[in-house]
Amino acid sequence: MARNWAICIGVSKYKFHRSLKYAHADAQELGQLLGEKAKFEKVYIFSEDSPSIDDLNPEFPSSPERSIILEWLGKRFPTGSPRKRIRPPLSLSDNLWFFFSGHGWEYGGQHYLLLSDTSTNPAFLADTAISVERIREHLRRYSGAGNIIMLIDACRESGEKSLATSFDKQQGVITIASCESTKFSYEIDELKHGSFTYALLESLQQLGENNCATVERLCRRLRSRVREINRQYGKPLQIPYTVIEPESKYHLFLLPDYIKPTDNDIARLREEAYKAEAEGDYKTAEIMWEDLVSFNRDEALKALRRIWQKTLPPQTLIPQHEPETEEALTGTKSKSNVVSDSTSVQPQPRVISRSSFLKWLAWASLAFIAVMTGSIIVKRDNSQDSDIKPEDNQTFSFETVKVNNRGEITSRETKTASYFSQDLGDGINLDMVYIPGGSFMMGTEDEEIERLVKKFNSDWFRRESPQHQVTLKPFYMSKYPITQGQWKAVCEADLSEIAQRTDLKVKEDLNPEPSDFKENPQSFSFPNTRGKLDLPEYGDNPSYLDRPVEQINWYQAKEFCARLSKLTGQDYRLPSEAQWEYACRAEPLDPPKSPLERGTSDPPKSPLERGTFTPFSPSSQGGARRGFPFYFGETITSDLANYNGNYTYADEQKGIYRSETTPVGMFPPNAFGLYDMHGNLWEWCEDDWHENYKGAPNDGSAWKSPNGNLSIIRGGSFDDNPNDCRSAYRNYRLARDDFDHYCGFRVVCVLPRTS
Repeated sequence: MARNWAICIGVSKYKFHRSLKYAHADAQELGQLLGEKAKFEKVYIFSEDSPSIDDLNPEFPSSPERSIILEWLGKRFPTGSPRKRIRPPLSLSDNLWFFFSGHGWEYGGQHYLLLSDTSTNPAFLADTAISVERIREHLRRYSGAGNIIMLIDACRESGEKSLATSFDKQQGVITIASCESTKFSYEIDELKHGSFTYALLESLQQLGENNCATVERLCRRLRSRVREINRQYGKPLQIPYTVIEPESKYHLFLLPDYIKPTDNDIARLREEAYKAEAEGDYKTAEIMWEDLVSFNRDEALKALRRIWQKTLPPQTLIPQHEPETEEALTGTKSKSNVVSDSTSVQPQPRVISRSSFLKWLAWASLAFIAVMTGSIIVKRDNSQDSDIKPEDNQTFSFETVKVNNRGEITSRETKTASYFSQDLGDGINLDMVYIPGGSFMMGTEDEEIERLVKKFNSDWFRRESPQHQVTLKPFYMSKYPITQGQWKAVCEADLSEIAQRTDLKVKEDLNPEPSDFKENPQSFSFPNTRGKLDLPEYGDNPSYLDRPVEQINWYQAKEFCARLSKLTGQDYRLPSEAQWEYACRAEPLDPPKSPLERGTSDPPKSPLERGTFTPFSPSSQGGARRGFPFYFGETITSDLANYNGNYTYADEQKGIYRSETTPVGMFPPNAFGLYDMHGNLWEWCEDDWHENYKGAPNDGSAWKSPNGNLSIIRGGSFDDNPNDCRSAYRNYRLARDDFDHYCGFRVVCVLPRTS
């Protein structure tokens, strides 16, 4: 069984630098979690008030001073000498965690960790601080651990103007820094932690299906969660930075005895192990099966023996059972941790165990593993849309509101939704929310259409008929309209994640910055629901990159989907009109009861007859449980959405006309956790234009025409009247190549995330 050790350093009190508030608490709480909950064998904590280290003779002080840290590292992980090698305390199957919270500084191409006695003079930095590179190299060479996880919660402020420093890749080392080069990390007074450490503690304690059992999921969640925390508490943008070598360690099980890998994690690794073996990649297959021994022992050991029979020298005998003693593991008796270089062993055939063979093979495997760049993923058939489930996703909580016909909030409800976050590079993520399958009544009921025609003196509402039931399979939809930052990340060639992709273009050229509204949005009025609804995520410092992208025609939106699919390996599309309205309403019909539940063999009643769909009616008529014109209820206000507040829909007061787009996520979401479905920008759909719903499909698919050249836009914009922002309202453009600053889009993913 793998052994786990941890080193946790937290420096709050500095002799020559500004002191911090919570760095010592960061180290102590992480150490406590790893020791008490994750059951680490050894946890060493260095902070102002931590107890002495008691496993060295004599006891060692735990003050976070440079001399103490270096002296302890040398004693705990000794270097030995050319004539005498010291056996490392850990082995290749073991894990060593190193955590630091305190000040950091980049200088001379090195990232320095500032200890309590570090000088403020850059000329003495190398002599009074410790570089991350030095610690990594020492632990990698002398600890013996096969997996070294370094977690650095410190600023990376540069002492040299415009000089960015990147961490070098070191074999077997996972480095996760709290921020990017030349950037800052922040403490949060309300949380009494640094935002990175708070997200780390939160992530490591998230158990169940949405846990962070693998390095990949931990990295992904930290990148997303740290940004959310800083936005929530009004701090500047902070994006964690990761360096992993080899890349296969993204799939490392971090704490399998505490955070259980999901069935999906295990199945993914198992399938890839079989695949590697079938392709003759025995080294990779062997590493994967070793990780699976704890979860499927018989199958894994059988696979390992099969691989050894194909790869070991003929004179090597393969064990048929697990040895139980250290003598059996090593094949020799050892009484000392000092091994002389002059010791010689006569070569002879001998029985070796699985564990000893793995140790022997590991060093030979490193060079091969280092060039592996493919992710361990399980491919699924694109036709299996019906199998979509929100497995292995993250969750987020949010509050929805309902209003009456005067726009007064009558209820609030906290809900939870499932999502995955697609990394687009350059610190930009695309959150895709799971939309469960179900049925709904699409369009508007005849009586309500006649009321709208009379009130607004327009026949346009007749295009929302006939009302019909549609049943959809599950899918994912982007949490927000596509932002300018997301558009730029996929379209601009010089971003770090995209620069290496010269083949993203499918058909169309795309302008990386097509939008009219490029100013940082600081002048518009925020809704008075702000704070009450935990909105918005970006605090008081939104960027123009948080605005939705506009000036996009239908062909350009399709090209974005094609490039995104090419970049990620997923199937991204524009939503069908039915998907859009179903996702906007966020109120599926109650499923019809079985004959046994109904107590009769008569056919089930329609939604209207069984009372699970009620068309909109004024509150004076009793209110409606379903079929409201907006997901907020009976009307809309400018505190709930961005539209032309000079006009009203029901009996609410006039509101604000902002005359520009607002950052996404500024207003309350619907019950599925989707934001900005009413107003802000019109959103393109996949379908061709049809005058009404006669002959429309009932399975949620896009409705296409042989020679269609017009497409649908839904949702209304910042410049439109509230009746144009209703869930059922249908609009179109004169042609698919038409565009203006009222029109954007969001995307759907028809397959679950697989990597």
